[in-house]
Parts: sequence; C-alpha cells; structure tokens
Amino acid sequence: MDCPLCGHENLPGADSCEVCHGDLAAADVENFRNRLKDGVLGDTLSQLGTLKPGVMSPSGTVADALPLMRADRRGSVLICDENGVVGIFTERDLIRRVAPDADLTTLKISEVMTPDPFTYSPNDNIAYALNGMTAWGNRHLPICDENGTLTGFVSVRKVLGHIKERCDSGDC
Repeated sequence: MDCPLCGHENLPGADSCEVCHGDLAAADVENFRNRLKDGVLGDTLSQLGTLKPGVMSPSGTVADALPLMRADRRGSVLICDENGVVGIFTERDLIRRVAPDADLTTLKISEVMTPDPFTYSPNDNIAYALNGMTAWGNRHLPICDENGTLTGFVSVRKVLGHIKERCDSGDC
C-alpha cells in the first residue's frame, strides 16, 4: 500500500509507513470505503440478476399463496392486477396478520398483504435498494420496468451475496 503522506510503497497490511511512520490503517479504511462506494454499492439491481417471483391475483386466498412460496422456496409472493404490483404477501405478513384459527381457504390475500409496496427499477443501484430495505423494513424488492411491468424481484440474500462475491474477488 502506498503511504498517503509520503508516497512510499509499503508491504500490504502494514499499519504504519516504514519511511514517515504515517498511519496506514486509517488510509486503508478510507480507501476501502471509496472502493465500496464507487464499486459494489454503485452496481445496479440488473447486475444482480432478478429472481422470478411467485405472482397471484388479489382475489386469491392465503391457501393459494402458500404453495407458491413453498415451491420456489421464497419468503414472499407478489400480488398483481391488470395495473401491476398492488401488494406483497410475506412470511412476516403470515405471522403478524393471519389469526392462528383463520380459514386460509377463504381468507383473501388482499386482506392480509402489505399493500402498494415500493417498487424498484433495474437501473437503481444497490445502495438505493439497501436504503429502502432499511427504511421500509423490506427483504423482498419488486423490480418493475419503466412501464410499471413486473420483471422480477431481488431479495436481501441476493444483494448480500453479490456484495460478498465482489469483496471476495477483491473488487469492492
């Protein structure tokens, strides 16, 4: 690593410069922050590769949603009508909004889904998506094109996996 004070090339991992004794640890952290900001966090959601979501109508039941979630091993199903995404039903909704004694075959998904989820563009960057996940408490992000047509979704697991891959390869 080059010393930011004197420019001397030091061995990787050195805490201080061999020549001027400047602090290299702080410089290394700042360098990492800049690489992270300009690199992986600037990657777009389209670079992650979206997942195919389970999709159902708002008139469906909770009993209809569960096999979709189970089949794809997904924690959510998107609720769509002719106008696009109108809701999302997640395992969290199942736990928080469905009574233990509810009849899942008659309980409409529209009654227990999270309505009007925020949607993202394939061109949105990872930093924006992570901010939304934090602000809205979402783990599953619907991705829609410029016409509002659902193209897929991205999960927090997919985002974190991408960051890990980039950092493991030294490209973050």
